[in-house]
Amino acid sequence: PTASGKTVSGLFGCVRSSGVQFHEGLDLKALKRDRRGEAVDVVRAIHDGVVRYINRRSDRSTFGIYLVVEHTELEVPIISLYAHLARAAAGLSVGDPVRSGQRIGVMGRTAAGYSIPRERAHLHLETGLWLGRYFQTWHDGQKYGTINHHGAFNGMNTVGFDFHDLVDRIRQGEVQGIREYLLRQPTAV
Repeated sequence: PTASGKTVSGLFGCVRSSGVQFHEGLDLKALKRDRRGEAVDVVRAIHDGVVRYINRRSDRSTFGIYLVVEHTELEVPIISLYAHLARAAAGLSVGDPVRSGQRIGVMGRTAAGYSIPRERAHLHLETGLWLGRYFQTWHDGQKYGTINHHGAFNGMNTVGFDFHDLVDRIRQGEVQGIREYLLRQPTAV
């Protein structure tokens, strides 16, 4: 759980701050620790894909060290984002293909602007869709007054969906795949 102490605060949706703070991913708890109590769990790709972005500087994002994989071979291409890593896998580069289950990093607690306590080390996993290729141009026109270090791979350029719910619906035979799942989602705006 987050600082609230409520386990559900690590799930997808309006699960934080009494339902007013939206969480666009799933937080997966560390299961293995070293002698110092640091998480050492291996992070693996959820599906075959291509590495599209690696942020190796934790001070540039609330995601800390994170990477993005695009899963282009699915019926609807999606992205998966793996955040708060201790480190990305050595030798992994943008453009590299990855296989389902391939080691892509090590779970951690990195984040810019705050410190995730050692006991709350976790993987923040997001799945979603890109909003647009020209995000940087849009961002520049907004006059935020801050630098976008991540280009089109900025978290504001994705819309997430509940990966846990998707997997449950597929397992229960309610949907056949991502396309059907997304089409059944209620319109938000």
